[in-house]
Amino acid sequence: MNANPIDAKWKIFSDKIELQNDTVYVFRIFAQKYYPVAVELKDILSADEAYKASRYFHINDRKNYVSAKTATRMILSKLLCKDPEKIQFLLSPNKKPYVEGIEYNVSHSGDQILIAVCKKPVGIDIEYINRSFNIESLVASVFNSDETSDLNLSKDLSLAFYHLWTKKEALLKATGEGLVDDLTQISVLHDSIKRGNTLFLIKSFLSTPEYIWSLAFSSEISKIVYLDYQ
Repeated sequence: MNANPIDAKWKIFSDKIELQNDTVYVFRIFAQKYYPVAVELKDILSADEAYKASRYFHINDRKNYVSAKTATRMILSKLLCKDPEKIQFLLSPNKKPYVEGIEYNVSHSGDQILIAVCKKPVGIDIEYINRSFNIESLVASVFNSDETSDLNLSKDLSLAFYHLWTKKEALLKATGEGLVDDLTQISVLHDSIKRGNTLFLIKSFLSTPEYIWSLAFSSEISKIVYLDYQ
């Protein structure tokens, strides 16, 4: 288990930012705190996004969705020097969303939203460590024998499970594959994994004792910047 027991060193985001070829930027948003800002900026959402927001029955789910969509548009607008409402989202052949010239990926769990932005393929996943979840029921369908052995050796089964799970999902989001039919065929015991013609690196962190997240990015990237977006 190599999940860092201390989270990344987050800095407050300023409006001045220029995307570098060798850097991946990770933005952290707390949905409940950001939601009032998102409401003020509601007009930047597309008609489809506004409709989807209205369809959420639970208020917290709606807040998470609106906060994530709004923050994504605002962050990308600063990088593209374009009005947030004019940003056009495209889909790769694997239906992974992107914008012209920029790769991005979004994940949220509970109140926390993470947005990774890069000029190279990138994937991110954050999960709440649910210690009451029946992990054993999923292990055989998600992890191969080596990963299962690693889990069984762990002193904290829940943490080990979510660590491997976030690594696997972040990797597949970076490649654009999504959740493949047989997850056991993809091993994430190592922090460098080749998929196709790209070597991906994966880093994992504990955001708080209750949340773990992983970031997968091209080995051409040499720097990660962690920014709190407010």
